Amino acid sequence: MSMRRRIGGLIRARQVQEDQARGALQRARLEAEAAAERRRRYEDALGSCRAPDAASAGAYAASLSARHAMGAALNAAIGVAAEFDGTVRERLADLTEAASRRRAMERLAERREESAREADDAAVQFEIDDLAGRSRLGDRRGSDR
Repeated sequence: MSMRRRIGGLIRARQVQEDQARGALQRARLEAEAAAERRRRYEDALGSCRAPDAASAGAYAASLSARHAMGAALNAAIGVAAEFDGTVRERLADLTEAASRRRAMERLAERREESAREADDAAVQFEIDDLAGRSRLGDRRGSDR
């Protein structure tokens, strides 16, 4: 298998890895947005909760207990949202790494192609110089006779 085909295969593999990392980042962002939305709903619900009326001790205790439960749910939602934000950062780092690996393979392929072009140009120049040298040598021999 030629070097060009192997590098091309590696570039395609790196592109697939980059596409997978991009998909994982997109999923992580959707999950993070959903977690942030849940957190906002808990914040709104807790914010709209009024202070308990002192109508009866049982109602007062139940209202405080409900507020406490909502606060605990909000605290859990904040933790989940922070965790998903961390996942987004990790997936973004994975995408960046995959893109840099792909780009490194592309640069390698470009350097190989450039080297091959330079070698071809050098071979053509050698042939031209060789033909020109023979031509001059033939002219000199013809004039010496």
